[in-house]
Amino acid sequence: MDSNKNLKAYIEKGKIPSLDIGMAKALRNAKDTDGYEIGFTGNWSTSILAPNVTLPKLPKEQNFDNEKLFVKYDNMTCKYSPYYAMDGDPSTAWSEGVDGDGVGEILLTFVDVRKKVKIWTGYGRTEEIFRNNNRPKDVTLYIFEALKTSDGTISITLKDLVLRGQIELTLKDENGYQEIVLPKVKLTGSKGTVGNPEARFTVLGIKINSVYKGEKYEDTLISEVSN
Repeated sequence: MDSNKNLKAYIEKGKIPSLDIGMAKALRNAKDTDGYEIGFTGNWSTSILAPNVTLPKLPKEQNFDNEKLFVKYDNMTCKYSPYYAMDGDPSTAWSEGVDGDGVGEILLTFVDVRKKVKIWTGYGRTEEIFRNNNRPKDVTLYIFEALKTSDGTISITLKDLVLRGQIELTLKDENGYQEIVLPKVKLTGSKGTVGNPEARFTVLGIKINSVYKGEKYEDTLISEVSN
């Protein structure tokens, strides 16, 4: 799975051209059960840890009968993708994929910034795994709003995202949810086929500035960011 190599430059300018997200996730009314939505959020971070797995062989051509095999294959390469920081399951996680502690890496998450936001830092699968890996400590948070949207069959494209505010804070080092207090920002709404006059499509960016060091590994993970 490819990450977004241009994301840092976009955030510095305060504008992100577009981001795709699965329809169920965007409308917050269902969970993705077949794996089709996982790949859409591949470019929601500056890097992604490549999983250490043996990938199965695929048929030479994809068709209706073997389509799910290809979906499963793609998802095996996405084990630490941004999707897993937004799937409601703290036993899965996004992980940065650069050498060292991942300082400077950025994750984007789809949340409603008008509501309470909570984060589960580190890899929350078990207490041992949590302690073995890095956890973000000091972070910069960026609040973006999509000015336009367009919808496809199973995905939504957020367009013309603009920076509405940012804040620096220090996260607690605990294996569980903690609330993030965001600054109040003015939102103008998103125009598009999935929108309405009251619709607000907001994205929260999280930049790692420092970490709580893991006892065994250098990978820095975030298990969940949600309302």
